[in-house]
Amino acid sequence: MNRIKYHITPRHTEEGLEWAVKRQGAERAAVVLPNKADAIEAAKDILENYELSQLIIHDKSNVIQTEYTYGKDPEKYKG
Repeated sequence: MNRIKYHITPRHTEEGLEWAVKRQGAERAAVVLPNKADAIEAAKDILENYELSQLIIHDKSNVIQTEYTYGKDPEKYKG
């Protein structure tokens, strides 16, 4: 089973800085919020629906700041 990945990225608009919660590979954001903390909480709520998931949080310059991995990783076997 593949891990579902969501990114929280900044969006610079005429109104100011907003934060998008977007599934990796999706064309549109699931939600866009004016506050980064609210975007993180919204993403965590979305990721509760998946057994294996990852949240990748970017900073204002769109550089990866933090990553959270949820669910148990598959066991590794010697090859």
